[in-house]
Parts: sequence; structure tokens; C-alpha cells
Amino acid sequence: MNAIKKTSGMTLLGFIFMMMIVGLFAYAGFKLVPAYLEFSSVKDSMKTLKAQWGGRGSSPAQIKRDLDKIFYTSYVESVKPEHIKITRGNGGYVVTVKYDKREPFIGNLDFLMHFKHQVVLR
Repeated sequence: MNAIKKTSGMTLLGFIFMMMIVGLFAYAGFKLVPAYLEFSSVKDSMKTLKAQWGGRGSSPAQIKRDLDKIFYTSYVESVKPEHIKITRGNGGYVVTVKYDKREPFIGNLDFLMHFKHQVVLR
């Protein structure tokens, strides 16, 4: 009975290494998901602006104020007035929101995310 029993499985060191990698990705997810959820709120706010606008003769300043109010009620904090650009075109106004979000990660490493969305108000 000289049968050699073959072992299989993961060692403790391999398991710890795997958990470190999983933990790093989970930590990155915890840092990135709130920024993308906020961008989703930005897109929803701009859809709300388009639905409420209805073609009334508003000025770009009034559109900016309306959008700022919607952002305030949607808890959007990353978009500042200088990130909103309103131009004439396509038979109405083109409202563009473009901003960057920097999220610290580990030490001197950061995530830099670029967000841009636009709607046409007719």
C-alpha cells in the first residue's frame, strides 16, 4: 500500500494573497461607485430639466438657475456653475455638463474620472 495521496487546494499564503487582491478591488469599487451614482443623478436631473422646460422662452441664465435647483434637490455636489455650458443650436438650447472628479485611492494614487452629458431643449 504505497499509494501516494495527492493533495489539492490552496495554501494559507495563497489564500491571503487572493484575499488581498479581492480587497484591493473592493476598496477601488467603494471609491468609484459613489462618483458614478452621482453622475447618474446628473443625467436624471438633466432629463427632469428637459421635461420641465417645455419650450418656454427662458434665458440661459434662467436655465442654469433651474438646473442648479434640480441639482440641489438631487444631492449633486460635484457640478459647479462653471461646469454648465449652454449654447444655442438645433432649434433651441444645448445644455452640456462637463466635469472631472478626482478621488484619492492609496497614498499618492488618485482616480481621475471625466464626465460629460448633454441635452437639447426645444
